[in-house]
Amino acid sequence: MGDWANFPLEQTKELFVQNDAWSGGSNRYSFRVPNGESWQDVEVRVRAILKGLTEKHGDQKVVLVSHNQTIRAFLGILENKDFENWFGFPIDNGSVWQFEL
Repeated sequence: MGDWANFPLEQTKELFVQNDAWSGGSNRYSFRVPNGESWQDVEVRVRAILKGLTEKHGDQKVVLVSHNQTIRAFLGILENKDFENWFGFPIDNGSVWQFEL
């Protein structure tokens, strides 16, 4: 969330709406919060992580700990979903997800 990390939720939402980056907005995928990441940046980072894991660990089991949005990107990429379909996954705080490549 970059410079917006400690903003109240309503203020953050309004800033996303103003930048056409809220749900359904045309900038949602590419909009980058000042000093933060866009969803596009997150996707590139997660794809690099997946590539590195498979190259370094092969078929070994690996444990990753992450936050909601990064988990959402992992799910979307591994399920081969378009970006707009990444938001249908029920990701609860403290949930555990298991993936097999």
